[in-house]
Amino acid sequence: MKRILAAFFNSMRGFARAFRTETAVRQEIVALAAGSFLAIVIARSLLQFVLLTGVLLLLLAVEILNTAIEKLCDHVMPD
Repeated sequence: MKRILAAFFNSMRGFARAFRTETAVRQEIVALAAGSFLAIVIARSLLQFVLLTGVLLLLLAVEILNTAIEKLCDHVMPD
């Protein structure tokens, strides 16, 4: 359980850093908030809501992965 909590807090620190340093992450969080609100209005069922919101969460996950790759590249090759 201790490792799971440590991994969770480490992930939250990474998410917070991405939020502070990356404009694209902030924009996609705003899009997630707006999209989730629209999904509530548009969705006719719980499944549709989950799918609409899930796509936005997937987009955010890909952006965070992209940010991690960019930071790694900057660290390995500063040029």
